Amino acid sequence: MMEKIDFGVKLLLVSAIIYGSALIASAIYAAEFHNFSMALKEIGTIPLTIACVTALAGIYVIIYAIKKS
Repeated sequence: MMEKIDFGVKLLLVSAIIYGSALIASAIYAAEFHNFSMALKEIGTIPLTIACVTALAGIYVIIYAIKKS
């Protein structure tokens, strides 16, 4: 059971790293063009989607592991 919870927590951590990296890249890009929403749309669409899917998978794995025990 603990292995599944650890895997779920790792998925959440990876999701947070990807999300943070996308936001940092967008902020750097937006500093040049002064438009954060455009920068987030151009840089962050795929990384934010991957981060959301990974976070949802991590939450699902954690809940599944807790219900099984």
